[in-house]
Amino acid sequence: MSWLVLSRWLPWVVGVLIVILLLSFGNVCLAQRSSDTMRVEINAISGMQYDLVRFSVRPGTFVKVILKNTDEMEHNLVIGKTGSRDKIVTEALKLAQDGPSLGYIPPIPEILWSVALLKAGDIDSISFRAPRNTGAYPYVCTFPGHGSVMFGAMYVTNGVMPSLIVDENVPLHRRNGGEEMLDVRQMTGHPYRPNPPYLYRVLMPDTGPAAIAVCLPHEINYCWDAGSCRLRYAWSGEFLDLMDYWTVKGELHAKA
Repeated sequence: MSWLVLSRWLPWVVGVLIVILLLSFGNVCLAQRSSDTMRVEINAISGMQYDLVRFSVRPGTFVKVILKNTDEMEHNLVIGKTGSRDKIVTEALKLAQDGPSLGYIPPIPEILWSVALLKAGDIDSISFRAPRNTGAYPYVCTFPGHGSVMFGAMYVTNGVMPSLIVDENVPLHRRNGGEEMLDVRQMTGHPYRPNPPYLYRVLMPDTGPAAIAVCLPHEINYCWDAGSCRLRYAWSGEFLDLMDYWTVKGELHAKA
């Protein structure tokens, strides 16, 4: 009689034991994944820049990228396949009036992961497993006008990253390292050494709040109103004196 009772309950007991073992194995895997995850913190800073323009991970590593927007403008972070940065930026611009609703992130297969558009002071993160294939995977801000200067690279590698000074996967003005940025700002009023053409998203006089100041070669400059999509004015000679704009709290407009 006891054997009949045991045989009746045996499949149920075995099933429960299997479920317990599977749950325990899953918890161990999750704990291992959490402990092995590489945390990468990136700040979007003034001057349309990421404070961290590159980092390296080993193939297959679990990665958590944390983006904090410390700037007054909106920024996002889009990670793409190797060699895809130009296409991602171009496709983001093609979104036109659909851009805001999509966070300026185009629905294309070249994009692997993304952090949504963040307002000033916001923070968000993404978690993923790094590709198995080695290479330089670009990340870029696709907000209109930012993608040409605001980008970096995630190196998936078992070795070392190339020398910063010759690294074409980071902005040109960042290849001399970040150590000189403060000195350059103190000398010129810019967060990096300017080399025309370049632009700033700044508050300009006699225009709307979405002004973009552009410096061209040969001391030719102009102000573009991104809000109304039209040229406001142009001038020749020196560009902008941004010393007070970067350092003084409450400075309303950049000074020409």
